[in-house]
Amino acid sequence: MNKFSAILSIYIGGLLIGLVLVSFPASSAYLVDKLSLSAEQYGSIYLPQLVFAIAGALGGGTAIRFMKTKSMYVLSLFCFFLSQVALAASIKADPSIALYLLMAATGLFGFGFGFGGGPVNGFAATIFSKHSNSAITMLHVFAGLGLALGPILFSRAISSQNWLLIPNTLAVVALALTVLTVFTRLPEQSQSSQEVDVTPPSKSAYFWLIMVVAVFYALAEGTFTSWAVIYAQESKGLAPEISGTALASFYVAFTIGRLIASALLIKVRAYALWLIFPPLMVVALFMLPIVAGGTQVILAFAFAGLACSAFFPLMIAVTAEPFPNSVSYIGSMLTAALMFGVGIGSYVIGRYRDVVSLDDLYLYSMIYPVLAFVFILIARTRLKKQKT
Repeated sequence: MNKFSAILSIYIGGLLIGLVLVSFPASSAYLVDKLSLSAEQYGSIYLPQLVFAIAGALGGGTAIRFMKTKSMYVLSLFCFFLSQVALAASIKADPSIALYLLMAATGLFGFGFGFGGGPVNGFAATIFSKHSNSAITMLHVFAGLGLALGPILFSRAISSQNWLLIPNTLAVVALALTVLTVFTRLPEQSQSSQEVDVTPPSKSAYFWLIMVVAVFYALAEGTFTSWAVIYAQESKGLAPEISGTALASFYVAFTIGRLIASALLIKVRAYALWLIFPPLMVVALFMLPIVAGGTQVILAFAFAGLACSAFFPLMIAVTAEPFPNSVSYIGSMLTAALMFGVGIGSYVIGRYRDVVSLDDLYLYSMIYPVLAFVFILIARTRLKKQKT
């Protein structure tokens, strides 16, 4: 195996995942304006992402038993390419089909993310088997870097009236990475290695409790991110450039937090570190409605990004500890739960924002990390009983 090519494929793939994922919220105000979308219509574009991410992850969890993980990853990269093609096409399309193209774009991303999420986490863990927790977290650092760069790139492209440049460029990068991966040898987990865990994750109450945690976390993350630009413009009265910076600040802090967590994992247990993040999310959701002015809003979103940063990769690492041979399956299933929560959280705000202010919706959303924390404790108790 050419290790360098494999590392390049996996970690640049992580960067691409972040860029494609954020392409939709980073373009939110632009798309709403150019396509004359209502709040509910904009919120609805995340529903296909939800449905197809779940379908992809559930299908991936099954396919991983008889299909090469490399083939799954290649297919997911090609879906990212098609997603950006559909996103670019929507802005030039007839208004009657533009919304459907946006839904196709999010759906394609959702399927690719769900289907390939497990394998790419498994690749990182396998290549760096002696430091698998740090390797998985570092993969998510690259995804976070893409999430941080995306809003800046889209904001500048919108300001220069050249929005199309970014989705077109991402489409080219996704296609090039697909071709590179086809010709790269990646480590495969054999069928037998998938079955050596004494208790498979799917038969463990602990695993399903963590799935619930993933959904509650994702509801919080979707509240922070999918509406950030519109929230900053409409509720806080900020200019588009500053609103884009607010979303970018979330993802910059998001990435920095993952880097810090990756370093801390050398000395700190993953579970102990994981417990810190839900209380920080509660504080962030309380802060955002009460801050005012560009600087305060940007700092508040940065704090929110730090609060969310390493929660998901740590969740994969912690969940995989009792099931060391099922990292790909766990990654696929938790990705499904993540996309379900993000999609529902994004849609709920669009559904109710006409009757409840965005500030109030952010406050009400504090219940999500509270419930995530409660279910973490329940899951941990269940795991201890499972071991005895």
